[in-house]
Amino acid sequence: MSKEIIVRVGVVLIFLGLTLEQADAHRRRRIEPRALSGPTHLWTKRMKGAISGLSLSRSGKQILVTTHPDGDIPGSAKHSLLSLLSTQGRLIWEQPARFPIKDFAISARAELIVLATYDDQLIGVDSRGRRIWTATGSCKPFVIEETKRVLCYHDDDSESQVAFDVLNWEGQKVGSFPIQGDIVAFKLSEDQKMLVIGLTGGEIVAFGPDLQPLWRKKLDGEVIDLGVSNLISAVSENPTPLVSPLPKISSDRFKVAALVRVDRRAQKIEFFSESGQSLGDLTPSFSAEQLEISKSGDLAFYYGNNASGQWIGGAHVQDSAELWRQGEPLYSRYSGSINLSLGLVWTGVERTVEEPVRRESRVVVFDEMGKKVWDLGLPKDDTSYIFSHRITMVPNWFVVGTDDARLSVYKF
Repeated sequence: MSKEIIVRVGVVLIFLGLTLEQADAHRRRRIEPRALSGPTHLWTKRMKGAISGLSLSRSGKQILVTTHPDGDIPGSAKHSLLSLLSTQGRLIWEQPARFPIKDFAISARAELIVLATYDDQLIGVDSRGRRIWTATGSCKPFVIEETKRVLCYHDDDSESQVAFDVLNWEGQKVGSFPIQGDIVAFKLSEDQKMLVIGLTGGEIVAFGPDLQPLWRKKLDGEVIDLGVSNLISAVSENPTPLVSPLPKISSDRFKVAALVRVDRRAQKIEFFSESGQSLGDLTPSFSAEQLEISKSGDLAFYYGNNASGQWIGGAHVQDSAELWRQGEPLYSRYSGSINLSLGLVWTGVERTVEEPVRRESRVVVFDEMGKKVWDLGLPKDDTSYIFSHRITMVPNWFVVGTDDARLSVYKF
């Protein structure tokens, strides 16, 4: 395995769960165990080169993969490839990547694939792999299904002064959000309706489904990561028995969480309501680098990888209190990530195994209260690792790519 690939190793788990059951309002209430069967391994396929990108459509039917040549991989192609596969293992199409692909996004049924290249182009591709439009831009794309928009996040490799651009499905720019300074965090809710961004200087901005800002907050510290829940509509009727009752009053709500570095070492996690009102804050029991919030907005989860080990923590938003932490007391040579699905917390860990002594990568799953549910081994070479790429959420599926070019698909 090439040293370049070993350096880039990390965790890829790609999955989206069904609706997350709402957590208890009180953190001490016992949560009943859930009868869940473990993930079923459907198939493993060795790709024609090192996996450099991986995304799963929200329908759970298509997998988009990019690979690049690697002489250490048996059967590696001599050029980069862009491949679309079904989750049943069928190759739909495969073609040479004629341009250096930085990132990509895929719609729910793969009718639109957006490729971002290193030479500042966005390329729209249809379900047959044919180019249908080209636009100028350097960003990380997200396909917004309901509104038929492409959200282009200007990450740290892109131009400053713009947080994101908005394109329609024909590749035409229809809006953008200018900023002063740089954007340091970007998080889209699972239902793709809510967005929150973090800027240098500790500013966060929350956006609604129309991608217009709802509120801004200036925090005491620098933003490390953000979380935002789904948009929940609460409808109530006036109980007064009138002949002509008052109309229903709709109140849409969501919650935002912010992981903030207060100084060189200290961190805190702050919680905010749909109006930007502070709901409290807590100090995590370990140094964290990733933050997620449940779909309902009741629970928050965070991940860190440092000299003390690989740790995951869970907190109750209403009480602003840490409920649990789990992990491995071993620093990982890759930095992993956490994913929320089916009311569970999924992550990849690196663990030391004896006889013979080696370090192995596994997928570990916890319930909302930190109880380990599954500890999954992966089909891979002993020396390979879980590959790290952007997280994509899909119903009832997850896909793992390892740096020995193996692509493994599970359903649960």
